[in-house]
Amino acid sequence: TLSLQQLTGTAWRLVRYDSNQPVADDIQITALFEDGRLSGSSGCNRYFTALEAPTPYQLTVRPGGSTRMASSRRPKRRTPSRQKRQVPS
Repeated sequence: TLSLQQLTGTAWRLVRYDSNQPVADDIQITALFEDGRLSGSSGCNRYFTALEAPTPYQLTVRPGGSTRMASSRRPKRRTPSRQKRQVPS
């Protein structure tokens, strides 16, 4: 368990998610904790929000915002595509 004070000044990068599924090398998902704020990159867009620590080991994330940039990288499908069927007329 880390307190907000211990997180302040640290930068994190997501390397695995969803049952140890690795993040693609060309995607940078980051989190930076500084001066009561959390900001970073979601891989394409930037995000930012305020943080509060009512007690030493309690963290409250306030509503935040993000950029809305178009990403040139499209996510890969993880499920097989369905074949289209023609409906009889």
